[in-house]
Amino acid sequence: IAGFPFKDSKCNIWASLKNGISKYSALANSFISYQNKRHGGTFPLEESFFKTEDSNGNIWFASQDTLVKFDATAETFSIFLLKKDGLAVRPVKELASGGKDILYMYLDGAFAIYHISTGDIDLFTKETGIVSTSINQIVTDKKGNPWIATGGGLVYYNNQSKQFYSYTKADGLPDDNVISINFADDAKNILYLGFSKSYCVFNPEGLLQKRNTAVQNTITGVEVNGQVIAFDEKRTFSYKNNSISFFYTGINFIAGQQNSYAYMLQGFDKDWKYSGKKRQCSYINLPPGNYTFKIKSANQQGEWNETPASFSFTISSPFWQTWWFRMPIAILTVILIYWFIKRRENIKEKENSAALKMSELKLTALQSQMNPHFIFNSLNSIQNYIMQQKPVDAARYLSKFSKLMRRVLDQSFNNLIPLNEIADTLNMYLELEAFRFSNGFEYEIKVDEPESIIDVKLPPLLIQPYVENAIIHGLMPKEGSKKLLIYFYIQNNELHCVIDDNGIGRGNQLAEKGQNISRGQNLTIDMLATMKQLLNKEATISIIDKKDTSNNAEGTTVELIIPL
Repeated sequence: IAGFPFKDSKCNIWASLKNGISKYSALANSFISYQNKRHGGTFPLEESFFKTEDSNGNIWFASQDTLVKFDATAETFSIFLLKKDGLAVRPVKELASGGKDILYMYLDGAFAIYHISTGDIDLFTKETGIVSTSINQIVTDKKGNPWIATGGGLVYYNNQSKQFYSYTKADGLPDDNVISINFADDAKNILYLGFSKSYCVFNPEGLLQKRNTAVQNTITGVEVNGQVIAFDEKRTFSYKNNSISFFYTGINFIAGQQNSYAYMLQGFDKDWKYSGKKRQCSYINLPPGNYTFKIKSANQQGEWNETPASFSFTISSPFWQTWWFRMPIAILTVILIYWFIKRRENIKEKENSAALKMSELKLTALQSQMNPHFIFNSLNSIQNYIMQQKPVDAARYLSKFSKLMRRVLDQSFNNLIPLNEIADTLNMYLELEAFRFSNGFEYEIKVDEPESIIDVKLPPLLIQPYVENAIIHGLMPKEGSKKLLIYFYIQNNELHCVIDDNGIGRGNQLAEKGQNISRGQNLTIDMLATMKQLLNKEATISIIDKKDTSNNAEGTTVELIIPL
């Protein structure tokens, strides 16, 4: 047999065995065994030392962190796992029933109340009211309240008032270490207590009627930085005087040395601190703020006087933590930050303005270089007509040239001009070049969706050098049909400018001329680089050499892609 046998209300005796449990029925004079599962039975636990019966006639068994209920009517077992805040509790070491919904237990280091209907567990330690958690045995009286034999005295818990009452040698017990406890009769009017060398018998109702009155909570002294001060009214201390000690007691003319104490510094502590029988506490280096020190005490029976004695005080802030000091500092800091930001913005604005001005000047300089280049090529054409003694053609060319020059000179005053004006200027230029070469090539200027790109602006003469190169070096050396296409369109928020010819291709040009990039094209590349600085738009140029199926040259396609 493991543990003590247990007699239920039907005179059945339950005994714990190594392989399960056994019930002896005195009426039937027979045994019924319930073996554990390891031995092929239905009892869920390996073994159980602790047993009790609730008011419904159910038998409860405990082992480790598990409870088992035996329904005597259905003869079935139910398992209940004991958890507190989602964690398994400490092993059960004692078990007693308090009625239909309550079981009292000793969990290693705490007294516990288990609520059967909800599975909730209330834990009590020395800090929360019980005089000792070294529990030897638990029994319940006819009202369902537990009497607890502990190593620090006899403890009674009133489940209605939620109060603990303690009885020790100071109250007449032979010893503080109560080893065993039980009722001598079924009516539960006589209580037996067992000690190491003696026992006693008494009426528990009579003992409860002799409870002591609550103690009077009292603060007896306050020290600030080691100096005793008066504490009869609220006080204010300098931030330097922030180490404070408190002395207190509970006035109790019967066994006052058995009082227990708890204190809390409101404004610093979040909950009560239980100090046992210690009657002083200290706080070191308290921060500035408002505080109230509170103390409460309990008599030897565990009855707490919940009306605390208190003392309120304030620790003032140093001047650098006061609002009248911090406010000007904060304002000055904001002013300095604002001044620093504005100063950086002004410096950056000046730098950006200077960079923008330099970019505009560079673009203007490039355009001023482009105009003489274009004029020089056009005057060469007029000179050729005169040398060939063609005065009429020279006059017609000169007329067209003068109109084009006026357009070019007008546009030279602007860094950027609309794309439709660029297209018109290119058309005038192509008329001159076609006339110059006796209409030896065909050309077309195509603008896709003119309404969508009417607001697009580019530097004047940006595309002209590539058009000139396509005519002079691509189309003119070719025999047969000569075609030039200039195509503007927008795709993916980028302007595409395409110059496509069916001339001799770049490979033949390099063979004949030894170079491919004219001075005008160099100026265009420099102009695009300046546009990147001025408008933060990086254009790209791609040149495609067209080939037929036999890998013979079929012309060149130049594409400028400019982000919008």
